[in-house]
Amino acid sequence: GSFHSLAIRSDGTLVGWGNNTYGQINTPSGVFTAIAAGSFHSLAIRSDGTLVGWGNNTYGQINTPSGVFTAIAAGSFHSLAIRSDGTLVGWGNNGNGEINVPAGTFTAVASNANANHSIAIRSDGTLIGWGDNNRGQTNVPSGTFTAVAAGYEFSLAIRSDGTLAGWGRNFENQTIVPSGTFIAVAAGTYHSLAIRSNPPVPDPALRLHTDSALKPGTNTWTIASDRRLKKNIEPLSGALERLLQLRGVTFQWLDPASQGGITGTQ
Repeated sequence: GSFHSLAIRSDGTLVGWGNNTYGQINTPSGVFTAIAAGSFHSLAIRSDGTLVGWGNNTYGQINTPSGVFTAIAAGSFHSLAIRSDGTLVGWGNNGNGEINVPAGTFTAVASNANANHSIAIRSDGTLIGWGDNNRGQTNVPSGTFTAVAAGYEFSLAIRSDGTLAGWGRNFENQTIVPSGTFIAVAAGTYHSLAIRSNPPVPDPALRLHTDSALKPGTNTWTIASDRRLKKNIEPLSGALERLLQLRGVTFQWLDPASQGGITGTQ
């Protein structure tokens, strides 16, 4: 947020810290799947898909609608969410048309604690922007995208090929995006961040950390078995029975954009 922070613990519970003038870090109990921080208000999606809001409510920005949702975003004094059917809903301040959400279905939506504009990815991967446009921050580029972020008067997105696009305010070079491919992007008030999809591979090829080995560029190893290094070697019994006890599952990501655009059954 403007002066507060939120996080989801590994058990799904929330924690907040920083400024608490409006109770914006008084996180509710329960288990959650997503969070968003506005200027002085906070939002979260419960594990059952319902919404909860807390903190400043000057414009009704924490008066969350009913229903089941898959994604949320918080602006200066407005809030946005994607329903389970892919449609968008907005509530709170509308001084710049920031809650005049477009029709259609969407996979991702973004706003910023200091922004009065929003950006969303349509189901076909194209972008749309609305709200304040004094710096061209809603003049979205053409093409298809997998992730989007909104800063103060500027916007960022990851194209389907992994490259970055930036537009809008550039007084601090926040839209001069680096080359390469990326899997995640974030926008601050005057700066931008991204995670590369192919970071440089260090030398040597084997990097050790505590008791584990990492092979950069892949997660697999071919391991030679040398009995001279071992003792008490015994045949493994019941291997098939143990294997059959494993519970394999298939699933689909709730928010493919947050997983690098991975869609379909995994």
